[in-house]
Amino acid sequence: MEGSINTEGKNDVLTMGLGTPEHNGSVRAVGKGVTPTVYFHLTRHGSKKHVVELESSLREVKEKSVEEENKRKSLEKKLKEMEEKCKALENGVNTTPIGEKIASNSNKSDNRQHISPSKANEGKCERTDKRTS
Repeated sequence: MEGSINTEGKNDVLTMGLGTPEHNGSVRAVGKGVTPTVYFHLTRHGSKKHVVELESSLREVKEKSVEEENKRKSLEKKLKEMEEKCKALENGVNTTPIGEKIASNSNKSDNRQHISPSKANEGKCERTDKRTS
């Protein structure tokens, strides 16, 4: 395009007007300590490597976040189960598994009728009173 000037990076209007290139590490007419990278918003040569490292770190953080979320959901589920058990106990409902109920009742002395072991071996199903007077 006619009449347009391309001024990018070190190729600014002042450099073109004076005909002398900028010295590395400084920018003319901007003050001390201002580098071309900062002033012209240039990327550094190692920035691609830095971007790859940042993307890798981001991936790791996302994976850890997903793991933490799954762990949180699992803990919430366990908490809900425990709250339901507590509520059931408060309402008088026993939540002991059936196997434990049977085992705990087998050693109790009570008024129930039991099958005599000697009669059971003979094939007879005669009930005897377990209580002794």
